[in-house]
Amino acid sequence: MGKPDLTTELFHDFRLSNPLMIASSHLTSSEAALRNLARIGPSAITLKTTSTVVGGSGKGGRLKVNVFDVDQNIIGLYSDGAKDVEFLNLDATRELVSTARTLLPATQLGISILLHPDEDYEMLARELPPHDYTEFNLKYSLRANADAPERPYLERARDQWESVQAGLKKFIQCFDKKPILVKLPRELDSFIPSQEWASLWQTMYDANTRGARIGILAANTLRCRIAPMFHDANVKGKFFSELSQGVLCGPALFLNTYDLIRRICPPGTAWRQVPVVATGGITTVQTILDVMSAGASAVQLCAALDIHSYEYYTWLVNQLSELMKRCRMATMSKLHDTVHNERD
Repeated sequence: MGKPDLTTELFHDFRLSNPLMIASSHLTSSEAALRNLARIGPSAITLKTTSTVVGGSGKGGRLKVNVFDVDQNIIGLYSDGAKDVEFLNLDATRELVSTARTLLPATQLGISILLHPDEDYEMLARELPPHDYTEFNLKYSLRANADAPERPYLERARDQWESVQAGLKKFIQCFDKKPILVKLPRELDSFIPSQEWASLWQTMYDANTRGARIGILAANTLRCRIAPMFHDANVKGKFFSELSQGVLCGPALFLNTYDLIRRICPPGTAWRQVPVVATGGITTVQTILDVMSAGASAVQLCAALDIHSYEYYTWLVNQLSELMKRCRMATMSKLHDTVHNERD
């Protein structure tokens, strides 16, 4: 048997050279970061999220800290920073897209856009430079307001569902010419399954039946407090006694990611009609296969490259290829069919 074909078809007319994408993150936020990615030629990358409302130039640093278990093994990466660094304005996005097209001509290029009630999606659809797919980032959208702490979180968050649904429908209308990955916020974990989630999923399913190409990006980060003994934060001589404002990503999150994918893709339903990309703690070939067995069709990587190296991406692709060869899986489509049929 020859070398397996890792081509991954998320939607009709949208294919990846392999199922390993690079997540919107510091890995895709600058020319220097893109030059590093150019060494490995990933199948797809999503640039840092765009927002004309809260975005900035993207210049400046974010706190990035390794997090350890009691045996001093790295279990995650903690990051924190200002919104004008985390999100890009339109000019910064244009500049980054131009750089990415030059350095990564064979890579599928995605632009992430933040859900915000004041965002003009029609304008963005007109003004954004050409790209291959779009992510709709629901971050903050279900973070319940703190003005009524006596009400339970789920009750407060339900108040925001109507605006999320309306925002999604408007976004699909503006960007339906390209594939869309709807990036779920970590708060949505509490709602799967629920009537609210079923309604949101139905919106994506209905759009696909009308010819759109909508998928789910099941992202997973964690806000938590990290004691000094579990991190190595030392920025310009300043030591942090406790980390509490940012988010954790990396291997420690994998089990929750796996469980989330299983709940998004329940057996006996039409879950395959809305393809799923998984991200959050996926750092090995085994974890890639695990989330695929749970229902995912592709994955996005971030912490795996931070913990190891950029070349680790190439190693993962080669290991996945060798595993498929040993199992006599000639194509990624065959692997998907096998694990997804077992899921059903």
